[in-house]
Amino acid sequence: MNILYYPEINIPRTEWAVRAFLYYDEVAAIVPYKYNMEPDLYEPFMREAVVNELVIPIDPMMNLRCQEQVQKIFEQYVTSHMRSLEQRRGFFHRIRHLERFKLHEGKFGYSLYHFLEELGLAKYDKNGWYDVEPHTANDLMYYLASVLANTKDYRLSTDQMSYSFSIRYIHTPEYEIRHQNNRRNCILKELMPAPRNYDLGRIKHFKETHRELLRTFRNHVEEIALDATISPESELFSIKLDQLRQEKEEISARMRESHLGDIIFGKICGVLSPMWGASALLNAIYNACHVERPEVNCKGMKYIVLAERNLMRR
Repeated sequence: MNILYYPEINIPRTEWAVRAFLYYDEVAAIVPYKYNMEPDLYEPFMREAVVNELVIPIDPMMNLRCQEQVQKIFEQYVTSHMRSLEQRRGFFHRIRHLERFKLHEGKFGYSLYHFLEELGLAKYDKNGWYDVEPHTANDLMYYLASVLANTKDYRLSTDQMSYSFSIRYIHTPEYEIRHQNNRRNCILKELMPAPRNYDLGRIKHFKETHRELLRTFRNHVEEIALDATISPESELFSIKLDQLRQEKEEISARMRESHLGDIIFGKICGVLSPMWGASALLNAIYNACHVERPEVNCKGMKYIVLAERNLMRR
Protein backbone atom coordinates (compact mmCIF):
# COMPACT_ATOMS: atom_id res chain seq x y z
CA MET A 1 0.00 0.00 0.00
CA ASN A 2 1.34 3.42 -1.01
CA ILE A 3 0.30 6.82 0.32
CA LEU A 4 0.64 10.40 -0.85
CA TYR A 5 1.29 12.84 1.98
CA TYR A 6 -0.10 16.37 1.85
CA PRO A 7 -0.45 19.35 2.24
CA GLU A 8 3.19 20.30 2.98
CA ILE A 9 6.31 19.71 0.88
CA ASN A 10 8.31 18.62 3.92
CA ILE A 11 6.99 15.72 5.95
CA PRO A 12 7.54 16.88 9.55
CA ARG A 13 9.82 15.16 12.04
CA THR A 14 7.12 13.52 14.14
CA GLU A 15 6.08 10.14 15.50
CA TRP A 16 3.40 10.06 12.81
CA ALA A 17 6.06 10.21 10.09
CA VAL A 18 8.14 7.37 11.56
CA ARG A 19 5.06 5.19 11.98
CA ALA A 20 4.04 5.95 8.39
CA PHE A 21 7.49 4.97 7.07
CA LEU A 22 7.20 1.61 8.81
CA TYR A 23 3.54 1.00 8.04
CA TYR A 24 3.25 1.80 4.34
CA ASP A 25 5.14 0.26 1.43
CA GLU A 26 5.83 3.67 -0.02
CA VAL A 27 5.34 7.23 1.26
CA ALA A 28 5.30 9.95 -1.37
CA ALA A 29 5.03 13.73 -1.09
CA ILE A 30 4.17 16.49 -3.55
CA VAL A 31 7.50 18.18 -4.29
CA PRO A 32 8.28 20.84 -6.92
CA TYR A 33 10.96 19.93 -9.45
CA LYS A 34 13.30 22.62 -8.10
CA TYR A 35 13.75 20.65 -4.86
CA ASN A 36 15.16 17.71 -6.77
CA MET A 37 17.76 19.99 -8.32
CA GLU A 38 18.50 21.80 -5.05
CA PRO A 39 18.05 19.29 -2.20
CA ASP A 40 19.25 21.86 0.34
CA LEU A 41 15.80 23.43 -0.02
CA TYR A 42 14.40 20.50 1.95
CA GLU A 43 14.21 20.66 5.70
CA PRO A 44 16.88 18.33 7.23
CA PHE A 45 14.50 15.55 8.28
CA MET A 46 12.80 15.46 4.88
CA ARG A 47 16.12 15.49 3.03
CA GLU A 48 17.35 12.53 5.09
CA ALA A 49 14.08 10.67 4.45
CA VAL A 50 14.45 11.21 0.70
CA VAL A 51 18.10 10.08 0.75
CA ASN A 52 17.08 6.90 2.60
CA GLU A 53 14.26 6.34 0.09
CA LEU A 54 11.65 6.49 2.83
CA VAL A 55 9.92 9.31 0.93
CA ILE A 56 9.44 9.45 -2.83
CA PRO A 57 9.15 13.02 -4.25
CA ILE A 58 6.33 13.43 -6.75
CA ASP A 59 6.61 16.40 -9.10
CA PRO A 60 3.02 17.39 -9.96
CA MET A 61 3.94 19.02 -13.25
CA MET A 62 5.60 15.81 -14.43
CA ASN A 63 2.80 13.50 -13.34
CA LEU A 64 -0.35 15.22 -14.60
CA ARG A 65 -1.07 14.31 -18.19
CA CYS A 66 -3.80 16.89 -18.74
CA GLN A 67 -2.56 19.87 -16.73
CA GLU A 68 -4.53 22.50 -18.62
CA GLN A 69 -7.85 20.67 -18.28
CA VAL A 70 -7.24 19.88 -14.62
CA GLN A 71 -6.47 23.55 -14.01
CA LYS A 72 -9.59 24.72 -15.87
CA ILE A 73 -11.81 22.50 -13.74
CA PHE A 74 -10.43 24.07 -10.57
CA GLU A 75 -10.85 27.56 -12.01
CA GLN A 76 -14.49 26.77 -12.74
CA TYR A 77 -14.92 25.55 -9.18
CA VAL A 78 -13.48 28.78 -7.74
CA THR A 79 -15.74 31.00 -9.84
CA SER A 80 -18.86 28.84 -9.62
CA HIS A 81 -20.25 30.67 -6.57
CA MET A 82 -19.84 34.43 -6.74
CA ARG A 83 -20.89 34.99 -3.13
CA SER A 84 -18.20 32.61 -1.90
CA LEU A 85 -15.68 34.24 -4.24
CA GLU A 86 -16.44 37.70 -2.87
CA GLN A 87 -16.08 36.42 0.70
CA ARG A 88 -12.73 34.85 -0.07
CA ARG A 89 -11.49 37.97 -1.81
CA GLY A 90 -12.51 40.18 1.07
CA PHE A 91 -10.97 37.83 3.60
CA PHE A 92 -7.66 37.74 1.70
CA HIS A 93 -7.40 41.52 1.74
CA ARG A 94 -8.27 41.77 5.43
CA ILE A 95 -5.83 39.25 6.86
CA ARG A 96 -2.23 40.00 7.64
CA HIS A 97 0.63 38.83 5.44
CA LEU A 98 1.69 36.12 7.90
CA GLU A 99 -1.83 34.64 7.97
CA ARG A 100 -1.85 33.97 4.24
CA PHE A 101 -1.02 30.48 3.03
CA LYS A 102 2.12 30.01 0.93
CA LEU A 103 2.18 27.76 -2.12
CA HIS A 104 5.25 27.08 -4.24
CA GLU A 105 5.14 28.04 -7.90
CA GLY A 106 6.32 24.54 -8.85
CA LYS A 107 3.12 22.87 -7.66
CA PHE A 108 0.96 24.39 -10.38
CA GLY A 109 1.31 26.11 -13.72
CA TYR A 110 1.97 29.84 -13.75
CA SER A 111 -1.35 30.52 -15.47
CA LEU A 112 -3.29 29.20 -12.47
CA TYR A 113 -1.48 31.54 -10.08
CA HIS A 114 -2.06 34.38 -12.54
CA PHE A 115 -5.75 33.45 -12.61
CA LEU A 116 -5.92 33.59 -8.80
CA GLU A 117 -4.05 36.91 -8.78
CA GLU A 118 -6.58 38.35 -11.21
CA LEU A 119 -9.38 37.25 -8.87
CA GLY A 120 -7.68 38.87 -5.89
CA LEU A 121 -7.03 35.53 -4.20
CA ALA A 122 -3.25 35.34 -4.53
CA LYS A 123 -0.16 37.52 -4.69
CA TYR A 124 3.44 36.71 -5.56
CA ASP A 125 5.72 36.98 -2.55
CA LYS A 126 9.35 36.05 -3.30
CA ASN A 127 11.69 33.18 -4.15
CA GLY A 128 9.04 31.28 -6.04
CA TRP A 129 6.32 31.45 -3.37
CA TYR A 130 2.81 32.85 -3.62
CA ASP A 131 0.58 34.10 -0.81
CA VAL A 132 -2.83 32.51 -1.32
CA GLU A 133 -6.15 33.06 0.40
CA PRO A 134 -6.43 30.26 3.01
CA HIS A 135 -9.76 28.74 1.88
CA THR A 136 -8.56 28.62 -1.71
CA ALA A 137 -5.12 27.26 -0.78
CA ASN A 138 -6.66 24.43 1.25
CA ASP A 139 -9.07 23.57 -1.54
CA LEU A 140 -6.31 23.69 -4.12
CA MET A 141 -3.96 21.40 -2.20
CA TYR A 142 -6.69 18.86 -1.48
CA TYR A 143 -7.73 19.02 -5.13
CA LEU A 144 -4.18 18.53 -6.42
CA ALA A 145 -3.39 15.75 -3.96
CA SER A 146 -6.59 13.87 -4.83
CA VAL A 147 -5.93 14.02 -8.58
CA LEU A 148 -2.29 12.98 -8.18
CA ALA A 149 -3.28 10.12 -5.87
CA ASN A 150 -5.72 8.90 -8.49
CA THR A 151 -3.07 9.15 -11.20
CA LYS A 152 -0.41 7.27 -9.20
CA ASP A 153 -2.70 4.77 -7.42
CA TYR A 154 -1.88 6.18 -4.00
CA ARG A 155 -4.10 6.76 -1.00
CA LEU A 156 -4.17 10.19 0.54
CA SER A 157 -2.80 10.58 4.04
CA THR A 158 -1.89 13.44 6.31
CA ASP A 159 -1.10 14.24 9.92
CA GLN A 160 -2.92 17.57 9.52
CA MET A 161 -6.42 16.48 8.62
CA SER A 162 -8.09 19.42 10.31
CA TYR A 163 -6.00 21.87 8.31
CA SER A 164 -5.90 20.16 4.95
CA PHE A 165 -9.50 20.79 3.99
CA SER A 166 -11.14 24.05 3.17
CA ILE A 167 -11.93 25.83 6.44
CA ARG A 168 -15.66 25.45 5.93
CA TYR A 169 -15.28 21.66 5.88
CA ILE A 170 -13.06 21.30 8.94
CA HIS A 171 -15.85 20.41 11.36
CA THR A 172 -18.05 18.59 8.83
CA PRO A 173 -16.14 15.44 7.81
CA GLU A 174 -18.12 14.63 4.69
CA TYR A 175 -15.47 12.65 2.84
CA GLU A 176 -14.92 8.94 3.31
CA ILE A 177 -11.16 9.54 3.02
CA ARG A 178 -11.32 11.75 6.10
CA HIS A 179 -13.11 9.04 8.04
CA GLN A 180 -10.75 6.25 6.93
CA ASN A 181 -7.62 8.33 7.43
CA ASN A 182 -8.70 9.29 10.94
CA ARG A 183 -9.48 5.68 11.88
CA ARG A 184 -6.15 4.53 10.48
CA ASN A 185 -4.16 7.28 12.20
CA CYS A 186 -5.86 6.61 15.52
CA ILE A 187 -5.10 2.90 15.32
CA LEU A 188 -1.50 3.62 14.38
CA LYS A 189 -1.12 6.05 17.26
CA GLU A 190 -2.47 3.45 19.64
CA LEU A 191 -0.65 0.39 18.32
CA MET A 192 2.27 1.10 16.02
CA PRO A 193 5.48 1.36 18.07
CA ALA A 194 7.94 4.02 16.95
CA PRO A 195 11.64 4.55 17.81
CA ARG A 196 12.21 7.74 19.75
CA ASN A 197 15.52 8.71 18.13
CA TYR A 198 14.32 8.82 14.48
CA ASP A 199 17.46 7.19 13.01
CA LEU A 200 16.11 6.90 9.47
CA GLY A 201 18.91 4.66 8.27
CA ARG A 202 18.07 2.07 10.93
CA ILE A 203 14.36 2.48 10.26
CA LYS A 204 14.93 1.73 6.59
CA HIS A 205 16.91 -1.42 7.50
CA PHE A 206 14.24 -2.58 9.94
CA LYS A 207 11.53 -2.04 7.33
CA GLU A 208 13.43 -4.10 4.75
CA THR A 209 14.25 -6.88 7.23
CA HIS A 210 10.73 -7.24 8.70
CA ARG A 211 8.62 -6.38 5.67
CA GLU A 212 6.29 -9.37 5.98
CA LEU A 213 5.68 -8.83 9.70
CA LEU A 214 4.80 -5.18 9.06
CA ARG A 215 2.61 -6.09 6.08
CA THR A 216 0.58 -8.59 8.12
CA PHE A 217 0.04 -5.99 10.83
CA ARG A 218 -1.04 -3.45 8.22
CA ASN A 219 -3.53 -5.82 6.60
CA HIS A 220 -5.22 -6.36 9.94
CA VAL A 221 -5.33 -2.62 10.61
CA GLU A 222 -6.96 -2.07 7.22
CA GLU A 223 -9.70 -4.54 8.09
CA ILE A 224 -10.77 -2.07 10.75
CA ALA A 225 -9.90 1.20 9.03
CA LEU A 226 -11.71 0.44 5.78
CA ASP A 227 -14.75 -1.29 7.21
CA ALA A 228 -17.16 1.47 8.18
CA THR A 229 -19.62 -1.12 9.52
CA ILE A 230 -17.32 -1.92 12.44
CA SER A 231 -18.17 0.58 15.13
CA PRO A 232 -15.34 1.60 17.48
CA GLU A 233 -17.72 0.88 20.36
CA SER A 234 -18.49 -2.67 19.18
CA GLU A 235 -17.24 -5.94 20.63
CA LEU A 236 -15.82 -6.92 17.21
CA PHE A 237 -13.72 -3.77 17.16
CA SER A 238 -12.32 -4.62 20.59
CA ILE A 239 -11.51 -8.19 19.52
CA LYS A 240 -9.63 -6.98 16.46
CA LEU A 241 -7.75 -4.43 18.54
CA ASP A 242 -6.68 -7.20 20.92
CA GLN A 243 -5.30 -9.17 17.96
CA LEU A 244 -3.41 -6.12 16.79
CA ARG A 245 -1.98 -5.53 20.25
CA GLN A 246 -0.46 -9.01 20.17
CA GLU A 247 1.15 -8.25 16.81
CA LYS A 248 2.35 -4.94 18.24
CA GLU A 249 4.22 -6.81 20.94
CA GLU A 250 6.02 -8.90 18.33
CA ILE A 251 6.99 -5.79 16.33
CA SER A 252 8.22 -4.14 19.53
CA ALA A 253 10.35 -7.19 20.35
CA ARG A 254 11.93 -7.12 16.90
CA MET A 255 12.63 -3.40 17.32
CA ARG A 256 14.43 -4.03 20.59
CA GLU A 257 16.47 -6.79 18.96
CA SER A 258 17.40 -4.33 16.20
CA HIS A 259 18.64 -1.79 18.78
CA LEU A 260 16.39 1.01 17.58
CA GLY A 261 16.48 2.64 21.01
CA ASP A 262 13.56 3.66 23.20
CA ILE A 263 10.18 2.69 21.80
CA ILE A 264 7.23 5.11 21.95
CA PHE A 265 3.65 3.93 22.33
CA GLY A 266 0.73 6.24 21.77
CA LYS A 267 -2.72 6.50 23.29
CA ILE A 268 -5.98 5.74 21.59
CA CYS A 269 -7.85 8.74 20.21
CA GLY A 270 -11.43 9.29 19.15
CA VAL A 271 -12.74 8.21 15.78
CA LEU A 272 -14.90 10.44 13.65
CA SER A 273 -18.17 9.14 12.31
CA PRO A 274 -18.56 9.45 8.55
CA MET A 275 -21.00 11.98 7.22
CA TRP A 276 -22.14 11.50 3.66
CA GLY A 277 -22.63 14.68 1.68
CA ALA A 278 -21.62 16.48 -1.45
CA SER A 279 -19.68 19.56 -2.41
CA ALA A 280 -18.65 21.48 -5.47
CA LEU A 281 -15.03 20.69 -4.63
CA LEU A 282 -15.71 16.94 -4.57
CA ASN A 283 -17.41 17.23 -7.95
CA ALA A 284 -14.38 19.09 -9.32
CA ILE A 285 -12.08 16.33 -8.04
CA TYR A 286 -14.30 13.70 -9.65
CA ASN A 287 -14.19 15.48 -13.01
CA ALA A 288 -10.43 16.05 -12.89
CA CYS A 289 -9.75 12.41 -11.99
CA HIS A 290 -11.86 11.32 -14.93
CA VAL A 291 -9.90 13.65 -17.24
CA GLU A 292 -6.57 12.26 -16.02
CA ARG A 293 -7.61 8.61 -16.11
CA PRO A 294 -10.79 8.18 -18.17
CA GLU A 295 -10.21 4.42 -18.30
CA VAL A 296 -10.68 4.08 -14.53
CA ASN A 297 -14.16 3.49 -13.17
CA CYS A 298 -14.64 6.09 -10.44
CA LYS A 299 -16.60 3.62 -8.35
CA GLY A 300 -13.37 1.73 -7.89
CA MET A 301 -11.33 4.61 -6.48
CA LYS A 302 -9.75 3.59 -3.23
CA TYR A 303 -9.69 6.90 -1.46
CA ILE A 304 -12.75 8.95 -2.40
CA VAL A 305 -16.27 7.62 -2.22
CA LEU A 306 -18.31 9.17 -4.99
CA ALA A 307 -21.08 7.30 -6.78
CA GLU A 308 -20.92 4.42 -4.29
CA ARG A 309 -22.34 6.69 -1.59
CA ASN A 310 -25.00 8.18 -3.88
CA LEU A 311 -23.61 11.68 -3.52
CA MET A 312 -25.95 14.33 -4.85
CA ARG A 313 -24.31 17.00 -6.98
CA ARG A 314 -25.03 20.64 -6.44
